Amino acid sequence: MGARKDKLFHLDCDSLICESATLAIDLWHQCLGHLNQTTLKKLQQDNVVSGINISASELSFYQGCTEGKATRKPFKSVSEIRSTRRLELIHSDVCYMDEQSLAGTHYFVTFMDDYSRCCALYFIKRKSEVLDKLKVFQAETAPYGEKIGALRSDRGGEYTSKEFKDYLKSQKIKQELTSAEYPEQNGISERMNRTLCESARTMLRHAGLPKKF
Repeated sequence: MGARKDKLFHLDCDSLICESATLAIDLWHQCLGHLNQTTLKKLQQDNVVSGINISASELSFYQGCTEGKATRKPFKSVSEIRSTRRLELIHSDVCYMDEQSLAGTHYFVTFMDDYSRCCALYFIKRKSEVLDKLKVFQAETAPYGEKIGALRSDRGGEYTSKEFKDYLKSQKIKQELTSAEYPEQNGISERMNRTLCESARTMLRHAGLPKKF
């Protein structure tokens, strides 16, 4: 193996003689880390690797490739606005802080309007306080003349308790819960939590203050 002028490496291989053309492409597929068929044929056509001699035979099916290369389909961009008015859809999430605040809180809950991206943040000592803060958020947004249409959150116990669900029903608020193990579906809130925490850490470090602040 020697270096090429274009900073690539030239791999000299002995020609592989197989009785079956299908067997040849399958062996090269395995030897090159289960490289896909299109790239295999391109290596031969461009003479990047000497010794590859495969025909137009189709690559056999490999269960290992299916399992090893499987990926989730991409989620919609977290910046995409899905609502058509203020308070039509509210994103909510609870974030835990390792360091206890001076007021004795370890959590904060956010309520973000999907349409305007306006976000309200409330510090709480226990997750069970989320319902109380939702009521505060409702009172603070009442002057806008719009009612909350739907609330989207993860499946945390603070959002799935009977008391919380009963309150949403009484207020005619539709509850949207993300699927288990798919936090991307609540990406708006997840991204906001990250932004808030990063901003707080940056300001503290710039001011030379300890985490307790």
